[in-house]
Parts: sequence; C-alpha cells; structure tokens
Amino acid sequence: MKGNFYDYQRNFFEAYNGGRFEEALKIAEETDSIFPEKACKTKYWKACMQGLLGRNDRAVEALEELAFSGQWIDAGLLEKEEDLKALWGTSRFKKVVKILKERGEKVRKVSKPVLLEFVPEKSDGVLFGLHMKMTDAGEISEYFRETVPALNKSFVAIQSSQTVGTGLYCWDDMELAKKETSGLINAYLVKKGFTANDAVIAGASQGGRLAFELVLERILIPRMAIIVVGAFREVEKYLEKIGGFPVQCALRFIVGDKDSFANETVKLHEMIKEKGVDSRLKIYENMGHGFPEDFDEYLRKTF
Repeated sequence: MKGNFYDYQRNFFEAYNGGRFEEALKIAEETDSIFPEKACKTKYWKACMQGLLGRNDRAVEALEELAFSGQWIDAGLLEKEEDLKALWGTSRFKKVVKILKERGEKVRKVSKPVLLEFVPEKSDGVLFGLHMKMTDAGEISEYFRETVPALNKSFVAIQSSQTVGTGLYCWDDMELAKKETSGLINAYLVKKGFTANDAVIAGASQGGRLAFELVLERILIPRMAIIVVGAFREVEKYLEKIGGFPVQCALRFIVGDKDSFANETVKLHEMIKEKGVDSRLKIYENMGHGFPEDFDEYLRKTF
C-alpha cells in the first residue's frame, strides 16, 4: 500500500467497519511503522484490533508502546473502549492509564485554539473548516487546502483547544467550541475586510454538527454551510429553532449510506428544507464516516 497517512487511515476504518479485523491489524501495523509521529492513533488501533482478536497480551503491549513513545491519548477513551474491555481490570492497563492521564493533564493546561491559513494571491472570500473529533487542523486542511485557494478563496482551518491526544482534538464542550470558533472567525473577517456574506463554513463529523449549530443559533450567518458526515443524533431537538434558521445561508449535506449518522442527516435535511431553506443532500453509496474520494470535484461544483 502507498499513500499518505489519510489513505492508510481510510483503509484501516474500511476494514475495521467491515469486520475484517486481521486485515485492519495489518494496515495498523504498517501505518505504525511508516508514520511514528501518529503513534497515538496507530498504536491505539493496534491495541483495539488485538483486543478484538482475543490477543490481550499483545493489546496491552501496543498501549505500552504508546506510553513509551512519549505521545498520549485520552485515558478516559481507553477506559470506555469496548474493544479493550478485557484489559480494563488488569494492572498493566491501569499503569498505562495512569501515565496517559498525567501526560494529558499537563497538555490540557496550556492548550489553545489554533488557526491555520491558506491564502491565494487574490481572495474574494473565505472558507472556514472545522475538523472531525480526534483529528486536527492539518487533517481537515488536506481536503480543502488546494481546491479552495484555486477558486480564489482563502481557506482557514480552526483547531479546537480541547485536546484528547497528541495532535488530536475535539469539540466535546460544544458551548466552549461555539465561543472559541465564532470569536476566531469574526476576528478574521474583520482583519481581512470580509463580511459574513463572503464566508462559507464547513465541518466534518463533530465539526459538522458544530458548523450547523453555529448557523442555527444565528451565532454566525455565512452564505453557505457545508456539512460532511455530520455527527447528528436525535435531530428532532432542533425543531423549535429550525423555524428561525437564516434562509440566506444555504446548506449542503454530504453523507455516506454506510454512515451510522446517515438516517439522522436525512431527517435533518428534510426538516429544514420544509422551512424553505436552500438545503441539498448528497448521499454517497458504499461510503462510511469519512470524506468522499471526489470531494475536490464536489467543492468546485459547489462554488
């Protein structure tokens, strides 16, 4: 297999979600050997696959490798990970958890939001990107940084201050996420002389839900919001506010038919379309919780 880390990651999750755990393990091991800087992900994957395959000693060895690497991942995640359930009460597992908790506490004390910018020579607008959970501004940039500037738009990825591992971030505290994100976006628009009508906001998974709620609550009113595999649950909770959704903001939903959030995304699209909002939904066949391979083309057509 050849490609960048994100190609390996996509292949790993395709095998994992398809129940092909031996194949997923081989991909995780190969990825771990090629990308040591991603140890917090790859060694976690290895541990989960070994756990699913009943190889508990090898599973905890992978977690010990992670602790020894100097990187970290949220210990609370490990303590809830069903794939590692057989390890929870063991002394070796508890030792790893203790190390990771201490490491995480130190990092969280100094973590701040980050803005990553890609600007063409001439820019007549800006697209803001909000990353998935357990990724970062660099990863979301991989899907936008070439196409968006080529369309004479700036691309700005915003990275949460809420860290869950080495180079891994989330938007779990959604109220904090809205405050941080809106503050950075509004400051950027003022600095560059743009208005909200010059802006598009795009988010993936948890970042997609954040993008949607920012507009729904009228915290930001861009001209468009692009929601890629939004992590939506129980969308009926939005019913009361949907009537006030700013109609000047167009919505574009992307989801895979194999994504566990697909049904809720379809419901949300239908609910909001009934209120007269320009909402469009594209469902990709045989796609799970990730970006479509033709996302560059999708962006070009959308703009």
